[in-house]
Amino acid sequence: MQTLTKFSSPYNRIPPSIQSLNTTDSVHIHDLTLEADAEEMAGVTISENYKITVAKALSKIGVDRLSILGNSPMPSEGEITSAKKLIGLDLPVRLDAFVKTAAEIDLAKEIGLWGVEILVGVNDQLLTSGNDRRHVLERCKSLTGHAQELGLHTCLFGGDATRTSEDFLEEVVTTLETYYDEFTIADSSGTISPYGLQYLAERVKTWTGKPLKVHLHNHTSMATANALAAVVGGVETIQTTVNGVGELTGLVPLEEFAVASEIHLGVSTGLELSGLHELSRLVSDATGLPTNINKPVVGKDAFAIPETKEIQQYFWELHQDGKLEEAFCYPPRLVGNTFKMSIGAQCNTFTILYNLSEKGFTADDETVSNIADAVQAELSDKYGYNLWTADELLEFCLKMGFLIRPVDNS
Repeated sequence: MQTLTKFSSPYNRIPPSIQSLNTTDSVHIHDLTLEADAEEMAGVTISENYKITVAKALSKIGVDRLSILGNSPMPSEGEITSAKKLIGLDLPVRLDAFVKTAAEIDLAKEIGLWGVEILVGVNDQLLTSGNDRRHVLERCKSLTGHAQELGLHTCLFGGDATRTSEDFLEEVVTTLETYYDEFTIADSSGTISPYGLQYLAERVKTWTGKPLKVHLHNHTSMATANALAAVVGGVETIQTTVNGVGELTGLVPLEEFAVASEIHLGVSTGLELSGLHELSRLVSDATGLPTNINKPVVGKDAFAIPETKEIQQYFWELHQDGKLEEAFCYPPRLVGNTFKMSIGAQCNTFTILYNLSEKGFTADDETVSNIADAVQAELSDKYGYNLWTADELLEFCLKMGFLIRPVDNS
């Protein structure tokens, strides 16, 4: 497994908070793509066959913890059946459920799940009528105690913890410490900043020796940055979904965090990063949600070299020297993706030289220049997004009768 750390900016390692990180350890991934989180995204339903395929793909790249059941107050029969089939796969993963009631905890035990994530809203600023801090503590104690009695791994999920009064959050964490195996700090409305989350994680670490997780929503595009801040603050596990799917604006995208953690913190997730692109494509198919073409890590044009002539000349010259991949943030192949020399309305001679060479062809300077002019003319009245593939360029050259010839590799 090749690390991405060597592609990092040298300035990443200077801050004292980063230097103190134990970069020999991995941060753990707890993926929620197959729990209700993905299907809480408006209009999304994942079939049982896709759930099985996605679970296998997640396990294959090294994710060893999955939530596979949710939808309180009780999952449907179909969801329960799917969960049982996922358990029956006997994958090398720990499987749990998101729960809010004792009945759901009983169900988790009955079907053979490893653990439960018990959701309780702890934001004392938004307590409903007839509910107070004491009721919250009693509810947490009742549910976590019941799960522990059944022998389930018990995680207390502090809903909206990032907007909770610090004194009450401390009371929840410390009073209930013997009742849970892990505690999740949930940024349920995506309102915290990386600076705030690092502070909060460090505070919670002083209240309990139990492992911490974070559940981060992406309402202001802070989810991945917040996840990095959580690691700096001492959090051991990040909850993710593939492609960042989830209700409203979604959660921490697994593929983006896995790359960012290595590059920016030098902390590995232990995942096989070369499988990220295919995993993303699979979940896109399963959810029916297209992936943005320029989405970091997995977008099909995430590594598309702009059409500007001087940029493509530079990349062409790097290609000639065998150094093209080194010019990117990191080599696309390490995450299972590919780069391209974009072919569009600003097509130039270096565009043509590179893409013909990719198909095993070349041409003299005059022909290359004529092809570039012809492509520009063909695309000159096309607006919006228009890029050709190397195959389409080759087909165009042959159709137009340009004198291209196979590259002589002798």
